[in-house]
Amino acid sequence: MPAPDGEAAPASAATATAATAAETRQQRPRLSPEELAARGEAPVKPEFLRTTAARVHVGAVAGCRLVSSSNGGSSGGGAAGSGAPPSVAAAGPGENQREVRQKSKKQIKKERSQQRFSTSELCTWFALGKCPYGADCRFNHDVEAYLASKAEELPGSCPFSAAAHCPFGITCRWASKHARPDALTQQYVHDKQSAAAAASAQDAAAQGQARQGQEQSDMAPAGGVTGNVEMAGTEAAGPALTTAGAAPAAPAAAQQEQQPAGQQEQPAEQEAGQQWWRRDGTIPAAVLELPVVAEPPAEAINVLSKDLQSKLRKGQYDFGAADAVLASMGIRNHRGGGRGQQERGGRGGRGGRGGRGRGRGQEQQPEQAAAAEEGGKQPAEAESLEEPSAKRPKVEGGQEGALPGAAAGGDDAAYLDGLGAPADAAGAAPAAPAAPAEPVEPSGVVGRDQPREKRTIDFRGKTFLAPLTTVGNLPFRRLCKSLGADITCGEMALGTNLLQGQPSEWALLKRHKDEDCFGVQLCGGYADTMARCAQLVEDACQVDFVDLNFGCPIDVVCSKGAGSACLLRPQRMEQIVRSMSSVLSCPLTFKMRKGYHDGSDIAHTLVPQAASWGASAITLHGRTREQRYSRLADWPYIKRCVEAAEPSGIQMVGNGDVFSWEDHYRHLEECPGLATTYIARGALIKPWIFTEIKERRHWDISAGERLDFFKRFCSFGLEHWGSDSRGVETTRRFLLEWLSFTHRYIPVGLLEVLPQRMHWRPPAFVGRSDLETLLASDNAADWVAISEMLLGPAPQGFVFSPKHKANSYARREGADLAAVAGPAVPAGGAPAGSPAGARQAGGEEEEY
Repeated sequence: MPAPDGEAAPASAATATAATAAETRQQRPRLSPEELAARGEAPVKPEFLRTTAARVHVGAVAGCRLVSSSNGGSSGGGAAGSGAPPSVAAAGPGENQREVRQKSKKQIKKERSQQRFSTSELCTWFALGKCPYGADCRFNHDVEAYLASKAEELPGSCPFSAAAHCPFGITCRWASKHARPDALTQQYVHDKQSAAAAASAQDAAAQGQARQGQEQSDMAPAGGVTGNVEMAGTEAAGPALTTAGAAPAAPAAAQQEQQPAGQQEQPAEQEAGQQWWRRDGTIPAAVLELPVVAEPPAEAINVLSKDLQSKLRKGQYDFGAADAVLASMGIRNHRGGGRGQQERGGRGGRGGRGGRGRGRGQEQQPEQAAAAEEGGKQPAEAESLEEPSAKRPKVEGGQEGALPGAAAGGDDAAYLDGLGAPADAAGAAPAAPAAPAEPVEPSGVVGRDQPREKRTIDFRGKTFLAPLTTVGNLPFRRLCKSLGADITCGEMALGTNLLQGQPSEWALLKRHKDEDCFGVQLCGGYADTMARCAQLVEDACQVDFVDLNFGCPIDVVCSKGAGSACLLRPQRMEQIVRSMSSVLSCPLTFKMRKGYHDGSDIAHTLVPQAASWGASAITLHGRTREQRYSRLADWPYIKRCVEAAEPSGIQMVGNGDVFSWEDHYRHLEECPGLATTYIARGALIKPWIFTEIKERRHWDISAGERLDFFKRFCSFGLEHWGSDSRGVETTRRFLLEWLSFTHRYIPVGLLEVLPQRMHWRPPAFVGRSDLETLLASDNAADWVAISEMLLGPAPQGFVFSPKHKANSYARREGADLAAVAGPAVPAGGAPAGSPAGARQAGGEEEEY
């Protein structure tokens, strides 16, 4: 019976359109690799090309949710009714991964309240035997109910096996394998396993005795003499004693006999799965074991202490050094006057009374922080970043009360005109660091000295991993450090959130012991806030340098007067840099773009004066804020700025589209005064770029080696975020965010022209193995399948949508449909070249 026209018509129209697009591509003449590269298309070898309609999305993990949904619950591979081989799954069911709606605050609050009384989680303090509330605790203390709903344990060993004990106790996903279990784990897991093993041994012994007795009775004659009967009885007792003596080995054999045939071969399959990549690059059939370090995991540095958090929230922290510097510069301190804004903002937010306040590295993203500020969740945050003009009167050298979004004019225009004059005429001399009225007590790091001598740092000839929002977390930095990164920097942290003691924001400052040259990046729009934040970092953190972000293009950050909006107020930039440099003993650097609006480049007028402000280095991104990440970076302008800054002696770092070792060394040769390059998206897509730079070669890395990097990242993530279910899922989330970038990598062996460029649009292609094809998939459901290889099955109802719309080009499917419809209408429906079309191509929330 044919389907109704209303149902069949859309499907047939889409199929016909896709078929027409495929025919159109096949009829086009094949362009040369150089012509394809000139058009911004990746020149992939023809034997690896596939049409978009025939592109294969692989997902063949045992128990994979993607394969199960497409097979009606089966654990094999292949789409339902498609007759596909077990290692192939259709891309259709995975598309719902992108359709994720943001939950409202009311819905999130309701889910948190329901989760509080759920048995799916156990009270953290109770699991460690330290809950002070006992029966009055609002969280679950029912261990039996928790174990009944706990996710299955993962293969391998606990990430904290080398430590004295696992800090997550019975909630660990490897609790049954703890060599030194805690009391709850011993009582509810190990003792029950021992009891079950003993019972199984007794059953096996009884079965052995019964079997042996049956065999002896079958062998005895029906009318034997008494002596023979006695001998038979003696022989029957012998095997019974032997079986009882071999009791420890009997349970395993008995369990193996009782298991189905498929389960008996599971250890062999797991062992084969661990070595799959050494053979042909096929996809493993079971969850892989993660590597475990031989030494105890090191504690993170720069952790927010409870005492410091309490002082910040109560407004009792002594900011005497920062306030003295602000007073000497003639800048009014709007955050002073007793408890002030810190009292109003002390409660609430992700780190306040309403949140869990988890202090083991739960990362907070700047977009979320800025959204909370914009929504009014934190009155102090919104007021400190964007205060009304009535509260921001004029101060020396600028209009603090001006709106951040206004064009630079008035005093700022005159300020820019005067930058060409000598330093003493263009602005005041740098303020000398003012000593605090009374000693500042150390408050964050145990045993930290309070140095006052200004330190220096040299970026020349070193590889620099840029601060990366969301993905540049501590586990990812550890991986890049092992691959050759010399300098690392934490994610951008908002100064107001740090001053309020938010644990989620302080988690962005954490440092691993392997990061021998480490800095933190701060963002803010006012000198009083940033000076106090600088003193806080000086007192409570161990860093080698502090970086200021004057280049963030995010709307919610710029609308508060921070990030790239500071380029519209160069006098404010000078005040922030001078005040922070006077407070800090470590070097102060800042990142900026070449301008705010297209055609209004101002960086070349600022960089010659930055050294007199107190900055040690400048990172210049060769794009404007309006440009964001579209079009190529302007490296000739970076060279112009490097030459302008050369007389001052300040170090210059170039940023933009560095994606290979050739790009790195070419920029250093073209700009002799350049210290090094800033590697951002290049490290996200292929973190082994640091190895390529140091070895000056293109690494044709195999799919197995790439998966090995994901395994190491997961191992580092479990150490950082925890080995319980929450830590596993946090690691999964950040792994998926990283996978949303790595799929853009095209293997070296597939390209006709080297090296790959950042702006190249990759066509639909298949790799040299199933795994390489899977790693190149742009389907979010395939990324979830990869995470299931490493971290086990995802929870029921798990969905994922990338936070950053990273591609600066439209998806290939949309481009093909646009080619059929005509050149005037692109994939999204907006006119080509228009701002709306650019936002659709790059994504309104595009970050990298």
